[in-house]
Order: sequence, then C-alpha cells, then structure tokens
Amino acid sequence: MNKGQLVFDLGKFENFDPKDFFISESNQQVSSLLNESNNWFNGSAVIYGKSKSGKTHLLKIWAANNNAIFLNCDEVSKWKNLSEKYSYAIDDFHHLKFEKENDFFHFYNNLVLNKFKILCSVDIDTDFKISLNDLSSRFNSFTSSFIDDPDDRLIKVLIVKFFSDFQLKVETNVIEYITKRVERDYSKLYQFLEKINYSSLQTKSKITIPFLRDFLN
Repeated sequence: MNKGQLVFDLGKFENFDPKDFFISESNQQVSSLLNESNNWFNGSAVIYGKSKSGKTHLLKIWAANNNAIFLNCDEVSKWKNLSEKYSYAIDDFHHLKFEKENDFFHFYNNLVLNKFKILCSVDIDTDFKISLNDLSSRFNSFTSSFIDDPDDRLIKVLIVKFFSDFQLKVETNVIEYITKRVERDYSKLYQFLEKINYSSLQTKSKITIPFLRDFLN
C-alpha cells in the first residue's frame, strides 16, 4: 500500500451557496446582469457559457433571490401544465425539443403578460437552434450575457471548490502547481481534476506535488 492519506470516496457534495460563487473578470458581466433584472427586456434574460462554467450555480442563486422556480429544461414534460404566476430559471434551455417549441412559446407569452421574469441558460458548445420563427424572434430579444473562459484567479477558486466538494483538503502550493498546468477551459479543468482525484483514490495517496509529478509523468 502506498504511503499517504487514505481517501474514502464519499461522493461529491455540490454546494450552490451564493457565498461560494466567486466574481472575477470572467463572470463580472453575468453577475451584473443578475443584479439588474428590472432592466431585462420583457423581463427575460439568457446566460451563455461553456459546459461547467457555473451557469446552473448562477440560475439557482437568482431563483433563490427572486422567489423563482428552478427547472432543468429536460425535466419539463408539458409546459402548459406549469403555473404562469411565478418567475422561472430554466437551465439547459438548449435541450428544448422541436416538438415543444410551440408550447413553450405560449407559456413564455403568458409569463410576460403576467409580468413575471424568466432566466435561461444555454451551453455555447451545443448546436442550439430554435426552429419556430416567432419563438426565435422572442428569444433573440432576451437580454443576454456571456461567461468568459476562466482567468487565473477564478481557476484557483474552482480548484479549491472542486476538492472541497469532494471533502478533500489540499495545500496552497498544490493549488498553485495545478493552476500553472491546466488549460483555461472549464470542462478541461474539471476533467483534469477528476482524473487527479480518481488516481489519488486508486493509489490511496494524498494529493501532493510529488504525487502530481508522478501523475503528470
């Protein structure tokens, strides 16, 4: 057995506490958007970003602060069955199916008539397209914002949060070491960290710089 800390795979604990969302230059524009919902055109907005960029976290924060209902687009079987007397945060809107576009269009129009708000998220890595012309026109009028690729400060915070979500503690020098060796891309960062975590579990090793050197080699 390798020397080092014995790590138990306790599963990932995802924390969507607003205090755990770090604002940097990469997401400043989106943060401002969420604080200015009274200025959204028709009370409607959309956040664009890559996978793992924090869109879900932002939608859950906004929903909690605005008494809104959080839904994943995949979870909605019939839009007409949803109450039109609440605001909504709709995650993964790029999963809206062609056959449901018309139902969503009517649902959305009723929300606007009732003066409620809607915030959506769209993954820019997907081939997202709305076929219904009327809905496409409406959606293109949403107030929008983009989450940029993470800067160095945000990379460090994401690394710390990743290990914290897995209930692991790593030293500051380890955070710095990883930061210098990862791509500035959300998905690739998490893939890299997941491989590190898996390797540490497999070898029952503490995540240290010597461990990372062996891992990278």
